[in-house]
Parts: sequence; structure tokens; C-alpha cells
Amino acid sequence: MNDVRYTICLRRRRIRWSIPTIIVLAVVNTAQARVEVNVSHVGFPRVQGGDVIRSGAWIPIIVDLALAEQTSFDGSVRAAQMDNDGDECFDTVDVHLRAETGGSQRVYLYVPANPLRSQERFFVEVRTADGEAVKVVTQGEVSYRAKPAEPPTVIAADDILVLSISSSAVGRIAELIRTERQEKFTRGVEVAHMSPSDLPELWIGLESVDYVVWDDARPEELTQRQLEALLEWVRQGGTLLIAASRTAGSLKLTKLLEPVLPVDLGDVTAVESLPEVRRALLDPPSGEEEVRHAVSGWESVPFSSPVPVIRCTRRGDSIVVARESAIQSDLVARRRVGRGHVVFSGVTLRDLFSAPCGVTKFFATTFHLTPMSKSEEAQATPVSLFG
Repeated sequence: MNDVRYTICLRRRRIRWSIPTIIVLAVVNTAQARVEVNVSHVGFPRVQGGDVIRSGAWIPIIVDLALAEQTSFDGSVRAAQMDNDGDECFDTVDVHLRAETGGSQRVYLYVPANPLRSQERFFVEVRTADGEAVKVVTQGEVSYRAKPAEPPTVIAADDILVLSISSSAVGRIAELIRTERQEKFTRGVEVAHMSPSDLPELWIGLESVDYVVWDDARPEELTQRQLEALLEWVRQGGTLLIAASRTAGSLKLTKLLEPVLPVDLGDVTAVESLPEVRRALLDPPSGEEEVRHAVSGWESVPFSSPVPVIRCTRRGDSIVVARESAIQSDLVARRRVGRGHVVFSGVTLRDLFSAPCGVTKFFATTFHLTPMSKSEEAQATPVSLFG
């Protein structure tokens, strides 16, 4: 308050500020900022760059906070979005930062996205424990509001959003967004990718997503809350594709996950090729590779080195999508869980797609994507929260 009064006094006396004076005041203001705030993501990070959201659906806002010129801070961070008639929906999370414990915290906020009314309102505010607004350092500036570096991309209500969660690169699922692939389906496809550690902790944070692909699934990478949110999202209508081989032991021991799998998990074995699975789920390679393997058959071409797979046995209420008879395994299967589905692959997608092949058929089959030739079929369209 003293600084404010002093500034007013300067203005009343009409003192001309020199450049050094302005620099000093800027330093003072920066020192007053208690925390650094970075709005890391609004929605989900697209493989093309930037974030993606669906208007009228709940979205997560991921915020990273860290101490700045302070040894501790207690307060809260909040975000707000407007509905169609101007009412605001707030989400607030308490924050407690301590220098001795690292001085940083990641916060998840959940708001219904309404970019038509509030494209520039994807910002967050920090307040003290008494509710007073706090100046923060955001993107190198001092402000009462922190917002993302750029506004998210908005997808249509009937577009498909596929989220890949993996600690490694997104992989060949990114091929679904190529122009020639897009033209094969009646609905637009967007692909996003994030680390398992960034997955929302409430299922509504995944409401914008249609399909989650969890390749080389390692349950230990998710917290209990993240795993609960993911499975509740499935029960509410989402489709979860889990692909694993080497991590079969971890899957068996995960009490939340194991009961919803469409198969019983057996032992892990190494195979040189998977001709039946390739024939059922993969596209023949194009160009030179197709000519090269025309005689021997592309389905039987061996992997560059043997890959591990799980011997899977279908559970009674599951549907086998692809079976490999040579190893007696229902390798890819699908099961209804609540209003959604869990699809399991006993071979990782990275290994399965490593041989020369096309992958569009795999995702079209496992995700039930509608080809252009069947465009007259009825489609489910999400309903906006603002209706």
C-alpha cells in the first residue's frame, strides 16, 4: 500500500520519471511477485503443436507453480470460464509451497471450455489465504493473471480426439492425421500426446477425449488417482487401448486394472512374426516393400529381431479382435466396461508396427472408425455442457 501511495504522490507532483527510476520500480514490482506461474497446457498437446480442446466439454488446465523471492507461500490458484449467458464456473485448488521441499507444485484445474465467449479467458489467478490477488511472474512478466503462451485449437463436436499416453515418442499413431488418412473417415481425427504423469486426476478432465492409447503400459507410471480417473472415464463411454508385453507382471498385480482386461494374461514368449494378426489388423506395405514381399507374403515377413508377446486367453464376455494360432493366443481382444470399452493387445504397438505395414486398418478396426463408404450410418455426437 505504501508503494501505491508513493506512486500517486509522484503523479500529483508531476515529476518526470527518468529511465533509471523506471528500472528501479520494475525491480521492486518483480520482487513483490510471490510465485512463478506457468500455464503448461490448456486441454491436450497436439502432435502438430499447441493444445487442443473441445468446446462445451470439461477440459484440464495444467499449472506449474514455483516460489519466487519467497521461502514459502500459502494460498490458492483458480480458473474461470463463462457459460452462454455470462455465468462463471470457477475451480480452485489450495497451494502450499515450501523452499525446503523443492518450492514447486503442479496443479490441475477443470473448467467447461467456452472459447466462443471467452477465447482470451484461459487464464489463472493466484490468491493469498485471505483471498487477496497476488502478482505473479508469468512468461517473464509480472501480472495478476497467467495465461498460456497461445490459445488452444478448438475441434468440432463430432471430431475424434485420440490421446496417446507414453513416456516415449507418440509413434505411428500420428499417421492418422495425415491428409490421405483423414480422407478415409467420415469424421476428422486429431492426435494428442502426453506423458502418463500428466494425465488428469479427475475423469471429467478426459471428457474431450474419445480414445486413449497406452502403449507399453506400465501401471506404476500412474498414481492411484490417475488410474481411477482413467477407468471411470472408460465407464462413462471412453475407449482405452492397452498394449503391453514385457510389463505383463505389473498388469497382473494392479488390482484396479487387471479385472477390467478382456483377457487372462499368461506367460511372455518371443515370436519372429505374427501373420494372422497382421492379416486381420494391418494394411499391406506400399511401394517397394510391397513388391519385395509379394512372393513370400508380407504377413509372414519376420521382425528384425524376435519380439515379446503375451499368451492371452479371452474372458467370457470379451470379443476376440485378432488371434495368433501358432502361440495359442487371443492376442487382441475387446471388452465392454460400463458404457465404454477396454481393448488389449498382447504385443506393443511399437513392436507390431515395426515390420513394413500400414497402420490405418488397425485403428479403424479397434476404434470402429467409420469409413467414407458407410457415411450414411448414424453417428453419436457429443452434447455441449452449455446446452
